[in-house]
Amino acid sequence: MEEYFKLKDKKTTVSREVLCGITTFLTMSYILFVNPAIVSESGMPAGGIFVATALAAAFCTILMGLVANTPFAMAPGMGLNTFTTYIICGAMGFHWREAMGLAFIAGLCHFLIMITGSRRILVNAIPTHLKMAFGVGLGLFISYIGLKNAGLLSFTSPPGQHIILDGGTIIANSGTVPAMVGFIGAPQVLALTGLVIMVALLALERKTGDSYAALPVGIVAATFLGVPLGVTDLGGIKFIDLSAVGEISGVFMSFFGRPGLLSILDDPSKIMISIVLVLTLLLTNIMDSVGTIIGIGRIQKAEIFNRRDMELFREPGRKSRLDKSMMVNSIGGGVSALLGTTTSTTFIESITGIVSGGRTGLTAVVAGVMFLICLPLANFFSIVPATAIAPALIVAGSFMITLAGRINWKRFEESFPAFVTILGIPIFYGIIYGMAGGIISHIIIQAALGKWRKVHPALYFIAFLFILIAAARILEG
Repeated sequence: MEEYFKLKDKKTTVSREVLCGITTFLTMSYILFVNPAIVSESGMPAGGIFVATALAAAFCTILMGLVANTPFAMAPGMGLNTFTTYIICGAMGFHWREAMGLAFIAGLCHFLIMITGSRRILVNAIPTHLKMAFGVGLGLFISYIGLKNAGLLSFTSPPGQHIILDGGTIIANSGTVPAMVGFIGAPQVLALTGLVIMVALLALERKTGDSYAALPVGIVAATFLGVPLGVTDLGGIKFIDLSAVGEISGVFMSFFGRPGLLSILDDPSKIMISIVLVLTLLLTNIMDSVGTIIGIGRIQKAEIFNRRDMELFREPGRKSRLDKSMMVNSIGGGVSALLGTTTSTTFIESITGIVSGGRTGLTAVVAGVMFLICLPLANFFSIVPATAIAPALIVAGSFMITLAGRINWKRFEESFPAFVTILGIPIFYGIIYGMAGGIISHIIIQAALGKWRKVHPALYFIAFLFILIAAARILEG
């Protein structure tokens, strides 16, 4: 392990990497249950999606660890799964097998882009201050998700400013405002206790220089505390349950034939809209993953990608860990669609393992193995409540705010696009729209200053695609 993962070079140990891999897994294990719940609304069998989700996460995460030697974990992404279910299958009327076919094509295109020089063009086109802003925005986004999952937020919508869909989903307009929850119950007590434990242990780590495994200890402690508080449900636990494994046959390589890719080709009216949908999936995954990988990989102290990695990235070949991470990430779309689930991407929850000390691919390999273990033990791992995981997200997000120090806030041409990016990612509850706002505002300012020629042509193309996608979604809505 020392020779393969270069543990000493990264000043880490096997035991620390294993613990960090488990931490990463715990903070993102919710995808095993959330993804089937969402995607099954398209008509896909939930059991098959569960198995496909676990296998896709395990394969991509282990591959990330072995090939790129980075502590990033992958799984079917939130956002891409809702887009596939509610837009492609719901609003656009595509069969779920056709949607899987489009996801496969988008994943294949993503892979082809990443194995060519286009990946360098894409990353080098983004100014440094925007890259740093992506990381800060991600930090706020992660912490916001943690606050929400902890049950510490409430949302108030005035009468007549929201609609209720047939399934009970509420869609509210901008009249809805967040506030601190007015009642502190058992879930909030559990989350706050976990947060106190993590913060106290992290403070001790800074003082003594020793590792106290702050995040995993906080998660485990909060989970056990949840038993007497009635939050952690121990009822009906089955340590071994393989009932869902056989259901993957209903989704595995499901898009070959009719309905599927062939039925799309049979219908001329679907071909053009399919091209737009593939471009949407492609751009969303590329920008989402690039923002996540670079944002998390450059946080201070961890610096998964150091100066040498960035120098290697500019050279021909694939010697840089950044290069390899982006290439492995691009495999997630095609592999996931073949297995029978939506596109896998690098999870922002990877930051929890990195904050805990994970520095190499061994962290990712452990997290991937945990997903495999989940196939027969899914019922057991499901006892960890979201409120026990929430404090880890709040703490992890705080570590990414330090990237703001690398932005020159005294220069308006840097500060405003960075501000738009940082504000947009958590407010719009997604990475891509914050990135779009930052890139477009950067272009506008450079054009106003007469520096439009200094803007990389790739940014103009990306901005154009952003505008097209936004217009398409507005028309769909």
